[in-house]
Amino acid sequence: MSDQELSKRLAKKATDLVKNESEKAPTDLEQKRTIKLKNDNFEIDIQLKKKYAIGLILVMIVQLTIMNGVFIAVGLQKIKYEQYALHLYISGTLLELFGLVLIVTKYLFKNNR
Repeated sequence: MSDQELSKRLAKKATDLVKNESEKAPTDLEQKRTIKLKNDNFEIDIQLKKKYAIGLILVMIVQLTIMNGVFIAVGLQKIKYEQYALHLYISGTLLELFGLVLIVTKYLFKNNR
């Protein structure tokens, strides 16, 4: 095979490769659509995180209010509990709150890298 034939074959192969790549490359319209979908997804994520944050704060407020009400009622001797049971109740409520915060925040703010 001569150098000229080899050059022609290489040139044809290079041309074919470039042609195939340009056919498979996304168009500007596809790229814009992809960017818009990513932006929409981020916007929806932000809205979802806001809703969950508000809901989580409300749940925590209600739970802490009930816990404090029980604590005050026991202090005023309106409710009678063993000291051991009261410690378990308060500890359990606080652990539940911390667990709720931890699980929800890990779910909402997970690393997407």
